Amino acid sequence: MDFSSVYESGISKMSKKKYNDAITDFSNVIDNIPTFREEMVIMKINSLINRSGCYLLTNKKEDASNDAAKAIENVVSKKSIDTIKMMNIEEKQRNPLVAALCNALVRKAQIDDSMDKCYDAMITFKDAISILPDPAHVANFEQFLKSCGFPKLSQDDAEMTVFNEIIKSLHDKGFIISKLQEFSNDVVNSKFSNETLTKFSDTNACMIPYAIMTVYVTDPDVIIACLKSLISMSAKHVGTVYGLITDIRDIMIRYDKNSQILSLCLQFLHCSPEFLFKEFEDKSMIDPICSSLSAGITSEAIESAFFILFSIAVTPQDILPIARKDVVDAVLSHQTEGAIKVLSRIAYVPDIADIVFERGALKWILDYIIGDISEEMVVNSLIAISRVLLRLVIRDDLPADSGIELQCKKLFEVVVPIIMKKSRAPDVVSNGFACLALGVDFAVEAARSTRAIQLASLTLAMYTIDSKICSNMVAFLYSASQVGMINDIKESKSSLPTLMNVLGAHPDNRTLVERIAALAMLCGAQNKEQIYVAAVQQFPDSSILRKYAGMLNIKL
Repeated sequence: MDFSSVYESGISKMSKKKYNDAITDFSNVIDNIPTFREEMVIMKINSLINRSGCYLLTNKKEDASNDAAKAIENVVSKKSIDTIKMMNIEEKQRNPLVAALCNALVRKAQIDDSMDKCYDAMITFKDAISILPDPAHVANFEQFLKSCGFPKLSQDDAEMTVFNEIIKSLHDKGFIISKLQEFSNDVVNSKFSNETLTKFSDTNACMIPYAIMTVYVTDPDVIIACLKSLISMSAKHVGTVYGLITDIRDIMIRYDKNSQILSLCLQFLHCSPEFLFKEFEDKSMIDPICSSLSAGITSEAIESAFFILFSIAVTPQDILPIARKDVVDAVLSHQTEGAIKVLSRIAYVPDIADIVFERGALKWILDYIIGDISEEMVVNSLIAISRVLLRLVIRDDLPADSGIELQCKKLFEVVVPIIMKKSRAPDVVSNGFACLALGVDFAVEAARSTRAIQLASLTLAMYTIDSKICSNMVAFLYSASQVGMINDIKESKSSLPTLMNVLGAHPDNRTLVERIAALAMLCGAQNKEQIYVAAVQQFPDSSILRKYAGMLNIKL
C-alpha cells in the first residue's frame, strides 16, 4: 500500500468535506503503516490528528478526543515532553515530532473546548504554545479566549495591567484569585478613577470575571473571587458588568448547594439595574433564585432574593411562578421587610393565602406594622393583609378555632390608628380601608370601639375625587352595613352627605354607584328612591341593587 497516496487522499477528501471517506483513508494509514522509520511515525500521528478533526466535524467528539490522545501518546513514546521542553527553539523548529506534538495538543484543546471542558482546553493550549509558539497555534488560542469572553486589550495601557496579567497567567489558579482579590479591594477603596472605571466598561475589561468563570466553572474558589470582583464593580456602577446575567443563573444552578456562591450571586443580582428584572421573569432564572432560599444562604442574601422576587412579580402572571413552597417557607421563617414584600405578591394565590393565614402571618404582620417603618412598608403590609383576608371572606370552611375574630379585632386596633396618623397618605388610606372592609365581618365590636365608621366618613371627604380610595372606603361602609352597623353609619352625621358628594363626583363608577345607592336605601336618605331607581336603570343586572328592590316594591 502506498501510504503517502492514501494519506494525501484523506487530506483531499477532508478539504472537500467528505469526512467519512477521509476517515476511511486515515484509518487505513493508522492501522497498517509500519513505524520503524520516523517519517512513518509522523504520518501515523498526523493521520490520527486529521482523523480526530474529521470526527470532531461529524460530532463524534469522544472518538475525536481518543484520537488526539493517541497522537500525543505516539509522540511521547518516541520522545518525552520533558525532553522536548529542554530543546532550544531551533531544535524544536527542526524536529517534526515537536510539530506533531503541538498539533496534537491543539487538536485536543479544540475538542475539549467543544465539549465545554474549557479549563482542560486552556491548559492544553498553554502547553502547546509553551513548547512552540507557532503563530497558527497562538491564533487558535486567542480565538479560544475570545469564545470564552476575554476581550482583546491593549498591552501598552497601564490601566489594563491587572487584566492582562490575569490573562497571561490564566493557568495559575492561585495567581488569579490573588489578583482578583487585590482588584476587588482596589475598586472598593476607590483606587480607580471614574474615568478608569468607564474604560473598564468601554473595553469590556469588566467582563473578564465572567470569562474566567467560563474557564474555571468547576472551581468554587475561583468562582467566589470572580463574583466578588463583579460585586465590587457593580457597587461603582460599572454598567456593562451586568451584560451576562444568564451566566450567573448557570452558576447558581451548578452550585445549588453552595451557600456562599449562592449568597454572592444574589447580592450581585440585587444590585442589577431595574430594567434587567424583566429578564428575570424567565422561569429558568426564577427557579434557582427560589431554590436558593432553602440552601442555607446568609440573611442578607435572603433579603436580596426577596427583593428580586418582589421586583419580578408585578402581574398575576408573574406571581404564579414564585408562589411555591420554598418561597412561602422562607417568608414565614424570616418575617422581614423583604418577606412582607414578597407576601404582598404571593398571597394573591388562594392556596398561599390559606397557608400563610394558618401559619400565623396576620399576627406577625400586624406586630410589624406598628413599628417605626416606612410608608412604603406600611402599604406593602396592608396589601399582604388584604390579600389574605380576601381569601378568608369567601371560605365557608374556616374552623371555629381559626382565631380569625381575634386577629381581625387586632386589625382594627392597629390599622385604624395608622390611617388616622397617615390620613394624608393616599395609598395607606386606600389599602387600610380595603383591609377593614374585609375584616369587619369578623370584628364588629372592634370596628365600633375604634370608631372606624366615623373615621371613614371624615376621611372620605378628603378624597372625594379619587375613585380608587373612595371605592375602598365606601366598600368598608357597605360591608359594615351588612353586619349590623347601619345605625353606626346613620349616627355619623357626615356619612350620607359625603356619600352623596362621592356619587356626584363618580356617577359612572359601578362599584360606587351600587354601594352608595344601597347605603342610601338602608340609611333612609331623603332622595333614596331617586338614587336607587337611577342606579337600577344604569346597572339593571346588579346583584347588590337587586337585594333592595322589595323596599320600594320594584321588580327587577
